[in-house]
Amino acid sequence: MNKSLLPLFVLAIGLLASATPATMPVAAADTQTSLVRAIHASPDTPAVDVYLDAAKIVPALTFGGASAYLPVAAGAHDIRVFAAGANPTVDKPFIAAPGTQIPVGARLSIVAAGMFASIRAVTVNDTAAPPPSGRAKLRLVNVGADAPPVDLAAAGTVLFSDTTFGTITPYQEVAAQTATLDVRPTGETKPLVTATVRPDAGSNSSVYLMSLGVVKTFVDTTAATATMSDTSAPSTTNTSTTAKPVPTSVPVPLTAAESPNTTVMMGATGHRAGPRDTFAIALMLMSLVAISAGFMLRRARSA
Repeated sequence: MNKSLLPLFVLAIGLLASATPATMPVAAADTQTSLVRAIHASPDTPAVDVYLDAAKIVPALTFGGASAYLPVAAGAHDIRVFAAGANPTVDKPFIAAPGTQIPVGARLSIVAAGMFASIRAVTVNDTAAPPPSGRAKLRLVNVGADAPPVDLAAAGTVLFSDTTFGTITPYQEVAAQTATLDVRPTGETKPLVTATVRPDAGSNSSVYLMSLGVVKTFVDTTAATATMSDTSAPSTTNTSTTAKPVPTSVPVPLTAAESPNTTVMMGATGHRAGPRDTFAIALMLMSLVAISAGFMLRRARSA
């Protein structure tokens, strides 16, 4: 072989070796995935963009809204929340939570909670065992910064009592049927908010008290999305709410996340070459070597 072709040949062989499945930790990476969604529960905060490390994972999320669950690499991540449309390189975030730990296989909600002056990120663990067959589960997440301690009652029976801001109750088993929920000041019978919910059989759902007059229900898991292999669609509410008017607390439609089926890895901003890409490059280089060698051989014979 002509000595000038030797470096190309060696490079091609090296690329082929590096592209073999035995040296690519693809399966190991796939087992290190968790599911994360964002919820906007700050009544006087405008629409926000949510960043995981350098990637914008949820755009223009408005009060009362939730993203879909997004597959995210487990481990430590920097979570930042900016005003929608802000430039993350120069603008100051509303919330900065560096080094947030996302456990392997977890299902989490990152909630922007509190009034704007003291807005913070609250991490809610949505991982739980499914209910018995034909039943459902509900819990209360109290992130109503302007609300007093409250009880949650269903059909007159108190499910959770004396919950304050930041309280995340355990799930409680309920019938999978339409129910009326009353959010009341602790120890009182007159509700602050009345909501009608319709939990599906096999589902776990969270009732979020977001403000004095706003309650939202989000589905955490269903019978079909209880495993890590499935990414749930954007959360739906199945909730109707009646409450006294609150000027800054108007329920709004849910906002779906950008690219809900995209895995967001730490610092990932574009395409990463995989074994198929490397194999194709190696084949191209080897073809170039073969063509060049043939050309030189014909030239030598004709000389």
